[in-house]
Formats: sequence, C-alpha cells, structure tokens
Amino acid sequence: MASPSIAGTGNSTPAISSGELTSHPPAAPPHGAEPADLMEVAPGGAPTTEGALRMRRKPSVAAADGLTTRTRTDRRQQHDSKRRRTESEDAGEATLRKAASFQADWCSRDLEDGAEGDGLWDRATTRAKRKAALQRSGTSAKSARAAERTELGTFVLSIRPKERCSITSLNPQEVRRAICALSHNQQLAKHQLLRFNKESNTLTVHTCDEKQASAVLKLSALDTPSNPSFPVTVHQVPSDGMSRGVIYDCTPGETSETLVEALDSESVQVLQARPMGKKGAVLMTFASRHPPRYVKYWDFLKRVSPYEPRSVACFRCHGPGHKQDVCPKEKAVCSQCGSSHEEPPDACPQKVKKHCANCGKDGHLGTDKKCPARRLFNKKVKEATQERQSRSKSRR
Repeated sequence: MASPSIAGTGNSTPAISSGELTSHPPAAPPHGAEPADLMEVAPGGAPTTEGALRMRRKPSVAAADGLTTRTRTDRRQQHDSKRRRTESEDAGEATLRKAASFQADWCSRDLEDGAEGDGLWDRATTRAKRKAALQRSGTSAKSARAAERTELGTFVLSIRPKERCSITSLNPQEVRRAICALSHNQQLAKHQLLRFNKESNTLTVHTCDEKQASAVLKLSALDTPSNPSFPVTVHQVPSDGMSRGVIYDCTPGETSETLVEALDSESVQVLQARPMGKKGAVLMTFASRHPPRYVKYWDFLKRVSPYEPRSVACFRCHGPGHKQDVCPKEKAVCSQCGSSHEEPPDACPQKVKKHCANCGKDGHLGTDKKCPARRLFNKKVKEATQERQSRSKSRR
C-alpha cells in the first residue's frame, strides 16, 4: 500500500520511514547556532528532523559551563579571603606602629637634657625601650645587641693560666671588673661576652673594642681581689673573617713580638704569631678568610700550610681539651686504674684491672683513642671547625 502524501501542501512529499531515519542520520548543526534559533517546526506541528537534532545540546558543553561557574565562584572566594587577610594585616601593623610610637614617647621622656650619643643604645636604657626605638626607626628588632655587635666587629681572645690551677675557680664578678677596666669606652663594653671553658681550662673574651682587645692581648697577669697577679697567657682566636696557617723550620725560642716583626705578607696582614712546640713551627693568624700561600720570614720565602686543629689530650689526667701544663687537677691520674696514687702507671697496684677515668667504664685505658668520651670530644671539635668553615664560605 502506497504511503499517503501530506495534505495541505502545494507539492507531494514522500514520507520518511523510521528505517531511513535511523540508517541515515542528518548532518550536525552548524557551529555557533543557538537553541532558540533552531526551533524549526514542520507544518503539521511536529519539529523537523534537523530542528530536533539542533535542540539537543551536547553534554560536554553543559559540563564545561558548570566548570566555568565553579571556577568563577572559587576565584571570587579566594579574592575575598585575600582581601580580608590584607585588611587584617594592615590593622595589625597599624596597631604595632601605634604601640611602638607610644613606647617611644615614654622612652623620650626618660632622656636627660644634653644626653650624648646619637645611637639607639645611647637613647634607650632598657630592652623594651631599645626594641621600641628600633621598631620606630624601621630596624628589625630580632636581636638589637647582636646586630650592633655584628656591625662593630668582634675580637675573640682566649686566656689560660700559666700554672696548674683551674681558671673556673675565679670569681666571675671580679673577672668582669678586671676585663672592663681595660676598656675606655663604656658603650662598647656593653657588648663584651665572657665564658669559662672547663674542658680546655680557658677564659674566652668576646669584645667589640679594638683598644680593649689590644690591652687584653698584652696581659701577663689578671688582677682580682681574691687572686692578685694571677699569671695568664693570652692569644687571639680567629673569628669568621680570620684564618690561620703554619710555617716550619723557624728559629726556636722566638717570642710573639719578634715573630710578628719577622713575618710579612704583601696581600694579607699578619695579626698574631706564636711558636708551636720546640721544633721551629710557627702558628700565624691572618686578617682574611683564607691564609696566603707564602709569607716572608726575615725576607726568606716560606710556604704556608693551612692549620687544622687537632684534639688535645692531657698526659697528667688523660682528659681531652687541655695540656698537662694547664691541667686543673691537683693530683695526677693513673692511666691504668683511673685513680690517683704515688706509684707510676707501670707499677700500678691494680694493674690487672683497666678502668678509664674519662668515661668511667672498664675494659680500656685512659689513653685509648677509642674511648667514648674522647671520641665525643673529637666529634664536637670537628663539627665546630666545619661550621666555622661553612660560615666563612657563605660570606665570600
């Protein structure tokens, strides 16, 4: 039976079967077409095939529209949170500036008329006032005293006794007064640091006053009320901007003053020199992070070897960190049994028993290099040397 034609049309149009629609899909809608423009309806009221296909939107386009909406929302939320955070920080900074200004005003009230000095340390007398003054000037208040000490430069000096006694037995207050008496600048005297080292039996002095450092280097005795004329020797310890080197085959027995006069370097200044041992070795301190390759010794060219500090052990008490000439122990310690007796170690009454006086363990002598206490001390010395070298390299 033939398919009837659609009534009401000027021409006869054959009907489209469902099989032809399935097997021959129409072409895709043109790019940029909107759904409102694609509503094409057949004369019978039903949409045409092309209009029906154009009304169907792709899922990927809808998903993209949803993703764009979420992205815009996230960006808006991030912008709002950033704005609120900025406003909070601005309010906090304003509060700090107001507090610093208030403290600085109170600091200025405590000043006396005609006060000398323009530095912050001259105008402020307490830590809180110094911090407020630094904040008001825009300087970081991380550590005011350390910052000013770094700008001025630090001299490190080591003081050790000439006799067999403990330097830690001195009164700290009396030692401070004796060291401060060598300084003519009381403002720089505020930056000095003193430290006792029990292992090496030394007193370390950190000062920013160059004149005070020169005076301490010339000390031969430390005068305190409890111990008048306490004999000491002083030498300068290299800081981050200094280095040390060794030369050999020099004249034994020369003093430090004679060695400084005899040594000369065209590129580096020789700050200090002292003999090492009795075989003609000389230890020098240079005003540079790296020692020179050569120096002149009485106009004779000498090759400089880098100085590598070694761990020192006492042959009297067998403790690490000091020598027997400055041993703080009153009596000698036996390396065999770890106790004090008049007999030498070869004639020790407890020769069969081995006891170490350093670590307090049995099974090894006090002179054994594998002692845990000596290994720990050597490790600390090595770590300190590596840390100083790394700081020197980072400041090149």
